[in-house]
Amino acid sequence: MKFPKVKFPLIVSMVAIMALNTGCKHELFYPEDNNPIDTTGNPIDTTGNDTIVDPPEDTMICFETQILPLFVSNCAMVGCHDAITHEEGLRLYDYAHIIQDIDPFEPTNGDLMEAILDNDPDKIMPPPPSNPLSASQIALIQQWINQGAQNTTNCASTCDTTAFLFSADIAPIFSTYCNGCHSGAFPDAGINTTTYAGVQTIVQDGSLLGSIEHNTNFVAMPKNAAKMNTCNITKIRKWIQAGALNN
Repeated sequence: MKFPKVKFPLIVSMVAIMALNTGCKHELFYPEDNNPIDTTGNPIDTTGNDTIVDPPEDTMICFETQILPLFVSNCAMVGCHDAITHEEGLRLYDYAHIIQDIDPFEPTNGDLMEAILDNDPDKIMPPPPSNPLSASQIALIQQWINQGAQNTTNCASTCDTTAFLFSADIAPIFSTYCNGCHSGAFPDAGINTTTYAGVQTIVQDGSLLGSIEHNTNFVAMPKNAAKMNTCNITKIRKWIQAGALNN
């Protein structure tokens, strides 16, 4: 009996196919994920060491006292990104919600930073007529992100209560805690804290100190946020007691 001739390359191909089907099985290779998705709520280390190395304490940005007040004052107002309104699904009043739109170690990426850095008036945050964040405020947020966007609280303070000049010490406190709401063409409650004259009105009627100390019969400030730290309150109190000068 004669068998039909089979070309050698075809035999080799058949043997190879049989070997794949009957031989030892190999696990599929998946490339290592160099950018894992964080599901813990903690910042991701991208150095490959599985740990976040904290920067020196004197350069560590404190989320609780330096970053959170900026978001609360400029973003978490009524009608925007507060707990009730949460415009576009964003809630920017605490770490758990803010970190969802931040890419740790990526200071120009993430939905939140892209909106802050956008020059389009229809996309920038905070939106007009609110004033945009200052260059120094943006740089501070980016430095915090570069450090891993950690939820740093109870930070060691280097606050000096003996320094209470308006321009150098008091105005920056208002910039962090108050100006987001109390600025622009239509400041909240008609109070503008971006100018000395505006601050003077709430110094003279006693509402500034009463509000930041959360005293009875005064509206607690910052609104919908934790009380200012003791050092900042002390500096404002000393400045008022010294005559609330425009110095």
